[in-house]
Amino acid sequence: MKGNVEMPLALLEEGEKGIVVEIDEIFFEKEMYSLKNSCETGCIFCRGRRRGERGGLRRLIDMGFEKGKELEMIRNRQGQPLIVRLENSQIAISRGLAMKIYVKKKEEVGA
Repeated sequence: MKGNVEMPLALLEEGEKGIVVEIDEIFFEKEMYSLKNSCETGCIFCRGRRRGERGGLRRLIDMGFEKGKELEMIRNRQGQPLIVRLENSQIAISRGLAMKIYVKKKEEVGA
């Protein structure tokens, strides 16, 4: 890819490095809005949605996905979670979440 263009994390190839530039907060705001508007009776379906979807953005931040952080794509294979090295940890992340994290490829010095 020419230049230093923002792209979803899920599009990095194995071995490529990137810098986190943005997390799609609008997606997570919509997610929380839909949870606030779920039924008032607390049915099993809505309780499961609240438990499963709450705090997706917070979870990413807790794992270390913050603006300016450097990462490396360890494994990016179709139909499997992505494996990303972030600081001293390897993190498995779904392709869906990885599409909400925008990165710029880190160009090697002198390349």
